[in-house]
Amino acid sequence: MDRRSFLSHSGQLLVATGLAPRMFSENPMPDYNQSCSLSFSNDWIESLLVTAPRDLPVNDAIVVNLSTSPIIYAAGAHVDSALPHRYLLILNLWYTPEETDCGIHTEHQFLEVHTQVLGTGHMQKFRENKADTLHEDVTMPPGFTHDPFFTLRSDATFSYPRLRYYSDTDCIWMAIELHPSDCCADRSRNTGES
Repeated sequence: MDRRSFLSHSGQLLVATGLAPRMFSENPMPDYNQSCSLSFSNDWIESLLVTAPRDLPVNDAIVVNLSTSPIIYAAGAHVDSALPHRYLLILNLWYTPEETDCGIHTEHQFLEVHTQVLGTGHMQKFRENKADTLHEDVTMPPGFTHDPFFTLRSDATFSYPRLRYYSDTDCIWMAIELHPSDCCADRSRNTGES
């Protein structure tokens, strides 16, 4: 399939979350199935954030469920999970042409997973910063979200293996990032963002 045909296929991405309806208080809506378009919606892909989903019919769409329930990860030494941490959710939608190597990298200071929207790609782990040291290859068919790759260090920072995204076909995929709120507050102060 050529890129023009690939992009002309209309896709729908629903991001469902249990976020409180009051987040959209400037636009009063019913208590459930509230939706708003995400910034990367366009003529080729309709992307919606749906809050408080209930009995929501879904046809020909990929649904990503972002829960607001606490997630506790334990790896290695004991980490005090008694205090919940707040995170800023950032969603990035990416297009990569067929056989694109998105580069081996490591050390995010945020939690990240990826969801495949269209096409087929791979999330891969490496022993070193070289393609021939591949040691885990997770195939990403449409609708698939991989398990988190990070581990939690004893000082509560995140540790990532060397990893990359690689596309077999022309692909659209979404990076789901959870940034620690203290990191985001520092960023706001330094850049004037809010």
